[in-house]
Parts: sequence; C-alpha cells; structure tokens
Amino acid sequence: RRRALQEALEALRTSAQRSMQSGENSMEAMKVWQAVGDAIELLGSAEKKAAKP
Repeated sequence: RRRALQEALEALRTSAQRSMQSGENSMEAMKVWQAVGDAIELLGSAEKKAAKP
C-alpha cells in the first residue's frame, strides 16, 4: 500500500514538473511539486520511525 502511494506521489510530481517546464500554470505547478516532495519526505521518515523497534 505504501509503495503504491509513493508511486502515485512520484507520478504527480513528474506531472507538476512537466507543467512547470511548459510554463503552463507554473506557479501552481511549483506549489504542487514542492508539496508532493514534502509528502514523499514525510512518508520516508514515517517509514524509518516505524521500522525502529
């Protein structure tokens, strides 16, 4: 389940990056790109905490 979530987030991030590069809604796309990056980071740190005994 977590892997699917991470893949979906990465796909969203790639999509936002394409929008930024095309100049289409670039400010909105940048906000999405940053937020998704933060979500991926949080997911990773939550996973590390869960792995600790």
